[in-house]
Amino acid sequence: MMKMRVLVHLIRPDLRENQSLLARTNLDRSLQDQNQSLLAWTNLDRSLQAQTSLDQNQSLLARTNLDRSLQAQTSLDQNQSLLARTNLDRSLWAQTNLDRSLLAQTNLDRSLLAQTNLDRSLLAQTSPDRPDEPGPVSAGQGAQQPLATTQHAPVDLDSAGSPEDLEVLGLGRLKEALQARGLKCGGTLKERAARLYTARGLGPEELGALQLAKPRRRK
Repeated sequence: MMKMRVLVHLIRPDLRENQSLLARTNLDRSLQDQNQSLLAWTNLDRSLQAQTSLDQNQSLLARTNLDRSLQAQTSLDQNQSLLARTNLDRSLWAQTNLDRSLLAQTNLDRSLLAQTNLDRSLLAQTSPDRPDEPGPVSAGQGAQQPLATTQHAPVDLDSAGSPEDLEVLGLGRLKEALQARGLKCGGTLKERAARLYTARGLGPEELGALQLAKPRRRK
């Protein structure tokens, strides 16, 4: 028994040392595991930070590209709008020039028409309108020989819209038309045209005494 007790006393210090060494080993392993876990968390944080930075960079790049695209679209729209306004201004300018040309042509036509009417009026006023005078009597002729006159077609008064339309006939034709209706045939061009236009569609009994020609007295 004594030997057993002595042996137990001898073994117990070694056992305690082994238990202490084992505890220290377990503690070291636990610290290593904690360090590995901490390292893993650190790597995870770094990975998350890197991913976040990458996402931010990609988002910033996308926004930059979008801004550039919007700027390019805006510039294109402004250029197209400016081009459309330029084309519209050119079209309006061309239309204005065309209107001016047409206005100038209209004024020229009016001027030519006025000049033509003036020439006709002057020609009508300067045309001789004298009663037929007897020609010279030659030897052997005891009587007057009438002059040959040109026969014209009757004047259609229904087609005239105003006395001015009859003025183009001239003094001679107006005189013939008035004489054919038994009206006075003297006066200026305008007076004859107005007198003839007044007699349109009227008979001798419907005309005033001032319009009718006086009967010639027989000698």
